[in-house]
Amino acid sequence: MDESQKQLHEFCFRASLNEAASELSVMRVYYWWKLRRSITLALKKIDLKPGLVVDIGCGAGDITRLAFNVLGPQWNYLATDLSEVSLAFADINLKRFDIPITTKLGNASEGIPTETHSATVVVCSEVLEHIPEPSTLIQEVHRILKPGGIGIFTTPNPTNSLLNALKQLRGQKTHATKTPDIDTTYRADDGHVSVLDRREWTHLFDEGGFDLVKTYRGALVFGHARHERNPFIVGIYIAVDALLDWIPGSKDACEDICYVFRKR
Repeated sequence: MDESQKQLHEFCFRASLNEAASELSVMRVYYWWKLRRSITLALKKIDLKPGLVVDIGCGAGDITRLAFNVLGPQWNYLATDLSEVSLAFADINLKRFDIPITTKLGNASEGIPTETHSATVVVCSEVLEHIPEPSTLIQEVHRILKPGGIGIFTTPNPTNSLLNALKQLRGQKTHATKTPDIDTTYRADDGHVSVLDRREWTHLFDEGGFDLVKTYRGALVFGHARHERNPFIVGIYIAVDALLDWIPGSKDACEDICYVFRKR
């Protein structure tokens, strides 16, 4: 990744912090809570001996902190990001909670800064969709994971059945139409260039030497302050979303999916 791309990443990171502050809403908070909850559930299922946890694209270190809270101090933690600004935020954020951690600058798709077969768990949240060739990151994760190691990934779901139904009613494109520009038009303003559906991600990881263990659904929609003019609607939305977690076949009715893969 060249210098201009790194500068763009840092700009997006700063912009995301500003956006989070200016567009704080119940639905947006719920969206991020649901995403972190899916990672928490995946981490709680890990039954491996303590080793190294690598957080790829750590941002401000929130997911590293979450992993520490679930797995505990007997594990070692490495947070990586291609942005010096992000790593600086992570250092400040994690030191406030006395979390022992190593941070390293690095571009995940070009080379994760750790040795081969050194990691037991990899967490990679909201990163895959920003990489033009995600198979390169998958190869790197396969390299650093020990055999039987676990990879936890969250990424947007372009086949959100509810949103696609609404788009079809409005005559808009959906992922199912397979138009050439669909991956770059789906939340492209967030820097998304590789937005694949559940089948496509499973196929890519299978080719990369991974087996799908489980998936967890995220929130129904991303949410925005303008959607919250009626508190009653917000309450109904959260109730419906929670109900969908228990309805078979509803895993594609969400804006984000958490995938758990095991290295073969």
